[in-house]
Amino acid sequence: METGLCIVGAGGFGREVLDMFRQCVRAGAIPQSPAIFAEEDAQHVARAVHGISVLPLSQAAGGNFRFVIAIAAVDARQRI
Repeated sequence: METGLCIVGAGGFGREVLDMFRQCVRAGAIPQSPAIFAEEDAQHVARAVHGISVLPLSQAAGGNFRFVIAIAAVDARQRI
């Protein structure tokens, strides 16, 4: 099964991580793989960011993903 990238945090920092991920794929530095956004369950709102679904973290945790915590708030990042 293919491993994708789960970007935890769909705010500005998360969007920058997605942009960097896409640039690396285009440059051939990493293989093409799916990317999703996830947010803490209590913060989750069903939506899409840059055409990518934002899932609750509990749902994303069950998938085959490598995780990047892209949250600037120190307390939230440490909690996750």
